[in-house]
Amino acid sequence: MPEYGVFNDEGCIDSGYITYERAEKVAADFRAQGDEYAKASEICPEHEEQPAADCEECGNSDELCSNCGEPECEGWCDDCEDYPCEPDCTCDDWSDA
Repeated sequence: MPEYGVFNDEGCIDSGYITYERAEKVAADFRAQGDEYAKASEICPEHEEQPAADCEECGNSDELCSNCGEPECEGWCDDCEDYPCEPDCTCDDWSDA
């Protein structure tokens, strides 16, 4: 059974919830107190301080295009470290996906 927690831009700030709904209620409380980055997420079963979908230890972090918001688009630029979405990137390391 998955466990859920509350994460912000600094990491896990609360955990131990068996439902997403309960973790989201706690995250909403954190947001109401001024933590605009608080969000509920499933906890990585291998690394309790990481959200499952974006676990840096497991390599699950999804890179998203800053233009279209999709995890895959037309290409990746090693210099920009971004998906430019259009082949108009001026860096030398842009390549088709």
